[in-house]
Amino acid sequence: MDSKSLMEDIKKLKDVRKAQFIDTTMVKTGSYQVAAYVMEEYSGKETNTVYEGRYPIHSNETAIAGYLAKELNKAIGDTITLQVNDKEYDYIITGFSQGSYRGDMSIVYLRRDGIIKIEPTFKQQNLQIYLQDGIKSEEFKTELEKLYGNSIVQTIDMDKEFIQAIGLYTSIVSKVGVAILVITILVVMLVLYFVINSSVIRKKHELGIQKALGFTTLQLRNQISLGLLPSVIIGVLLGSLLGATQTNSLMTMVQSAMGIMRANYMVPCSGL
Repeated sequence: MDSKSLMEDIKKLKDVRKAQFIDTTMVKTGSYQVAAYVMEEYSGKETNTVYEGRYPIHSNETAIAGYLAKELNKAIGDTITLQVNDKEYDYIITGFSQGSYRGDMSIVYLRRDGIIKIEPTFKQQNLQIYLQDGIKSEEFKTELEKLYGNSIVQTIDMDKEFIQAIGLYTSIVSKVGVAILVITILVVMLVLYFVINSSVIRKKHELGIQKALGFTTLQLRNQISLGLLPSVIIGVLLGSLLGATQTNSLMTMVQSAMGIMRANYMVPCSGL
């Protein structure tokens, strides 16, 4: 009944690094059903998904998914009308976010005092607890249920749930990645075979003369290999440069349909 008091009590536990409410509720904008994330204030949010602009800091502001902004043709500074039942309110758009909520890319972010404008009965109920390093979540979960069992409806280990949810997906992606790597190696070997074979055929007369002059087979092989070396080095350097500078642009194009509007993968250049 008193969720705020419960949060303050849990914050004082020695194993807890941080505790904050992050709730979701459904709202409407036009014909779109939208998932609304709700927090008291976003400065303490663990993960920043806003790639342009900022999270709302006033009750009349909202950040919306970049995918939804594209669908509605909205820009930062425009207003968007959100509605729950017969109550609606115009919010100022302060930023664009990326990602999806249960496969739905229609997302908005509101403050608690903002959602109250259209859902006066809204109550914060989803408490997210972040543990200190080294604390086992299963043990803490058991302790939490002992201390506050009557006050908590359900306790979920989000890391465990996440790993189970994406386990099949990562397994499939890994297998596809290995298959692509093997196919790429085979294609490269095949191309090199044809290039070297055609080079030997073109230089057959020249190689015969060199053989007659006393060159060994190993020396002739090294000569052909060294002749290909400049083009291989140039190709590797250009590929590495494009990979280091254009990976995120390419991934943005590929993943925009999944709600990732601006990819920001870390590309370590130290190994290049």
